[in-house]
Amino acid sequence: MARCLKSERQGHFVFYGAMVAEGIIALIWAAAANTWYTKTDLLAAGGGNSTTVYFMATQSMGKVGVILAMLGVIACPITSGDTAFRSARLTLADWFKIDELQ
Repeated sequence: MARCLKSERQGHFVFYGAMVAEGIIALIWAAAANTWYTKTDLLAAGGGNSTTVYFMATQSMGKVGVILAMLGVIACPITSGDTAFRSARLTLADWFKIDELQ
């Protein structure tokens, strides 16, 4: 959290580091999908993202990998969304001079 950091410079490092890490994870998933699926296979996979993530995780990492993949697929978007909503809330509060210490 930003309140735990000593300077804004550290905040930039943490924020951009997290975004770069999530981008790398997305590229790894895209590369994995390209190794298992062609365009027509992906459309015929039936179920879309959840089915393909489960298939790739079981084929490459086994049952423990499925648990790790599910955590990653669920946790990364939730943390990104939480950060985006918090940033929007703080920006709007700053623009409209709303005190949030209630």
